[in-house]
Amino acid sequence: MHLDKIRPGQVVLSTAGRDCGNFYIIYRVINDRYVEVVDGQHRRIENPKKKNVRHLKFLNYRFPDEGKLSNPEIRKFLKSFAEKGEELDG
Repeated sequence: MHLDKIRPGQVVLSTAGRDCGNFYIIYRVINDRYVEVVDGQHRRIENPKKKNVRHLKFLNYRFPDEGKLSNPEIRKFLKSFAEKGEELDG
């Protein structure tokens, strides 16, 4: 995956590991292979999870305001996103 396609604030779905099936928001791009993700609950901004980009499905959704990432806002956004049952083929 190229760095120009990976952006902080992008919604991703974990496709491997114990967290398979969980939605996250990219918090930081480490390099071409790894990113840090947060969900605002189990993986908070203070302790993001390092994930291999090969283990993520990148969705065409972004957190509305990357500059104001906060754990409560992330939780609220991902909860509403999952409840809507948005199409994941994006």
